[in-house]
Amino acid sequence: MIVRRRSGRGRRLGKWRGAGLLAELFRLPCRAVAPKGFRSARRAGTPGSSNVAPHRRECEVEYWRVEWHHDFDGEPVVLYSEIGPGRWETRRVQGYRAGRLLRADAEHEAGDVFLAEVPFGDIGDVAAQEEFSARVIDRREFEDVWRRAGWPHTIASRAR
Repeated sequence: MIVRRRSGRGRRLGKWRGAGLLAELFRLPCRAVAPKGFRSARRAGTPGSSNVAPHRRECEVEYWRVEWHHDFDGEPVVLYSEIGPGRWETRRVQGYRAGRLLRADAEHEAGDVFLAEVPFGDIGDVAAQEEFSARVIDRREFEDVWRRAGWPHTIASRAR
């Protein structure tokens, strides 16, 4: 599949692998969209019309930090997720008790570090579960953790 950029040059997208295509599409520019049944505020003519809805970003991104309260060895205790279009996870960082941080995206998944296979729901549903503490974080906090995390295959090869 080829997606056209504004410059007119195409970019080949990788094969479909779960959220892989969505992860690629996420990197394309977002655009403001009026919800179905409403006119765009720019075309409505008169402000305050009952038929005008506020614009939303078509590809809004949300960042989550979820702490998992458990006693399992080898399982992550904190998960950072970037949630893109369609509520699909586009990037993830898993934090472990020893301080190790591993990351995954659509192109880099290995072992126990991989993206969710279903779209995400509401963070309130996660936070309501006894074993989790969840909150929305800002992009800066996510990017800081992302930069500090290593790829799973890199960590495994260093251990040899």
